[in-house]
Amino acid sequence: MGFMDYFSLSCLAALLLTTGGGHLSRFRAFRALLGEHDIIPAPFVPLAALSIPVIEMTSGAVALLLLAGNLQPFVAPSLFAAGAVVGTIFLFYVRQLLRRSTDSTSCGCSPLSSPLTPASMLPAATLILTSGVGFLSAVWSDVNRASALDSPYGLIVSALPIFAGVVFAGITILVPASMPLPTIDTRESQI
Repeated sequence: MGFMDYFSLSCLAALLLTTGGGHLSRFRAFRALLGEHDIIPAPFVPLAALSIPVIEMTSGAVALLLLAGNLQPFVAPSLFAAGAVVGTIFLFYVRQLLRRSTDSTSCGCSPLSSPLTPASMLPAATLILTSGVGFLSAVWSDVNRASALDSPYGLIVSALPIFAGVVFAGITILVPASMPLPTIDTRESQI
């Protein structure tokens, strides 16, 4: 596997396992938040609240298994394609949420408490971008698909892109949480 394979897989694994774990650990609050958004019809909110972290955790686990070389490489394009589709759905959800609601305090896109701002679209955009790059790398790369851990220098060679992917996922998760709440310009309200 090449640099982009390791980077994409480690970013997906870190991003999806972290957000999925956050959604599962605060399941009731996540379900309530989805209901508060009023985008998903109320009867489907419990199903969506359960499906989202299951998809995140499963996809993150598949990415980890691919990194470890425990799955056949032909699984990678399917994982990346699914990641791009999920990211696109999530991006449209957050865009709809930003257009529809100024009352919602969070999008639920990060396990950290984060305000609903345009930065809330970053996790979805990262999922799309990373999945797209990973897909292209997995489909068109002609490098040896054996696990890097199989070679004597494999851990050293794969450590940099894996570390970079995890750091990129961490930044992606932290950015929405670091955004200040939007403020109302009091000068306009006085006019």
